[in-house]
Amino acid sequence: MKPLWQRLVLVFCIITILVVGVLGFFSASIIKRNYIENREAQMLQSAKLMIENIEASGISIKEPNEALNAQLHKEGGLLDSRLTIVDKAGNVIADTEEDYRQMGNHKNRPEIKALLLDKNLTSASNQRQSSSLGYSMLYTAVPIMEDGKLVGFMRVAVSLELIESAITQLQISLIIMAGVIIVVATLVIIIMVRRIARPITTITDVTHSLAEKDYSQRVMLLPSGEIGELAKSVNLLGEKLQKNVSEIQEKELRLTGVLNNLVSGVLLVNMEHRITLANPAMFELMEKNPLNHNYFEVLPSYQLSNLIKQAFKTGDKQQAEVILYGHNSEKRVDANVVPIQDKHNQRLTGVILVLHDITEIRHLETLRSEFVSNVSHELKTPVTSIKGFSETLLDGAVEDPELRKEFLTIIRDESNRLTRLIEDILQLSKIEQQQIKPHFESVDFVDVVQRVLKVVRKPLKEKRIELVLNLPESYPLTSESDGLHQIALNLISNAITYTPANGRIELSIENAVEQVHVVFRVSDTGIGIPEDDQQRVFERFYRVHKSRERETGGTGLGLSIVKHLVERYHGEITLTSVEDEGTTFEVILPTHPLN
Repeated sequence: MKPLWQRLVLVFCIITILVVGVLGFFSASIIKRNYIENREAQMLQSAKLMIENIEASGISIKEPNEALNAQLHKEGGLLDSRLTIVDKAGNVIADTEEDYRQMGNHKNRPEIKALLLDKNLTSASNQRQSSSLGYSMLYTAVPIMEDGKLVGFMRVAVSLELIESAITQLQISLIIMAGVIIVVATLVIIIMVRRIARPITTITDVTHSLAEKDYSQRVMLLPSGEIGELAKSVNLLGEKLQKNVSEIQEKELRLTGVLNNLVSGVLLVNMEHRITLANPAMFELMEKNPLNHNYFEVLPSYQLSNLIKQAFKTGDKQQAEVILYGHNSEKRVDANVVPIQDKHNQRLTGVILVLHDITEIRHLETLRSEFVSNVSHELKTPVTSIKGFSETLLDGAVEDPELRKEFLTIIRDESNRLTRLIEDILQLSKIEQQQIKPHFESVDFVDVVQRVLKVVRKPLKEKRIELVLNLPESYPLTSESDGLHQIALNLISNAITYTPANGRIELSIENAVEQVHVVFRVSDTGIGIPEDDQQRVFERFYRVHKSRERETGGTGLGLSIVKHLVERYHGEITLTSVEDEGTTFEVILPTHPLN
């Protein structure tokens, strides 16, 4: 596409050529018409004057004669015209330029014919190309009357060669003048148009850049007048667009940040039932990318699809608790479907699906319920025993020394068991709620294990369990002495409890993970843990062998306390076990958790 200034110059040149051409054509036509009208008037006067002079001379004009021809030459010499006399039959009887005897009949000549056909005409004129002279001639004829009767015609002829030449010169002059005007005007127009077009082109380029989302472009050239106002308006538009887009981008970034970090899954469905937006939490819940799919094709639950369908149908909020079945897991979610209205709240534009994963909440509720149930049961058992035996003593058994001693021993043991249970519950509660802040200090892990072994020496000896120690002379690390003592005591006590008589327990302490971690390992040859129970042994009150726990007086909280203490020290605990062969617990702790 040509630049604007070139198109404007081209249009101006075409208009100038048309104007000059039309002006020249009409000017030449007017000049020629005025000349001919004036010439006709002169020729008419000359013709009448010639008729009067010939009549005054007494020469007959009814028939050819030399006197008439001579008189005509004499009179016609004073005029710059050709004179011809024609009788009423159309025969030439005199002519100033040719031999009238050789000229033939003229009754069919237009000017003569017009007078013959209309008797009321006082003159007739005609313009035509002369066949004998080769250029245009103007002929004017008047009737010659004698006694009221037509006797002939006086015709005056004038050459139009001069006027045609003059008109040709005029046209040439007009063409030259038009060319000069066009050249000069074109130069002026080019300068003016380019001055006008340059800011317009700049404005156009800036608007194109704005349309291409480059909102930093501005019109640097600010001319005066309306174009200058236009340039200012474009600059103002660019500034507002840049500001609005920046605000939109900032809001979009904030919204994207919120959506990407939102723990709840968010999904947007348009009126075509296609999913146009989904955050990473939704990807994780659905285990796939649902974008640009119909919601009923990708949602992993018919109940969810039905909630969205109802929201589209009724325009009301929908809520339900839904179970999502994945490849290797089952998740329970709180589903909320919210319809989206337009800004006038007159038309539905889509719906938002929000999924909040409540699997852990429901699991915790279940654990809490189980915990309350287990605590109630565990507390009820020793309390019932204490109450029963104390009532028996009050009923008279206190008088029997043997029964009194037996019952009081049972009451003491149940009281101790109740005390241990309460202490374990309180300890676990404090650890879980992080009420006790860790107080790290330099501790010799080997010394801690040796002190634990002194505590469990009696049951080891009673069950004749072989104890194998792979311990260094010392192993200093930064930790809590009481916490390490509790970890070691619970693991070693569990190993003793579940290892039959004449069994074997092995303890070891060694470096791991580039010597910045310590591994404490407790292995036994006990009854082992079934594979199905290995994932749950760290839960509170969970017992693999419930009857065995009752016999040993265990609270079912030892391993749960160990797990929470290990996590408190930024470590981890694992187990490997084979039923009827034995179990190995492995605790990995950082030697300097503060670092």
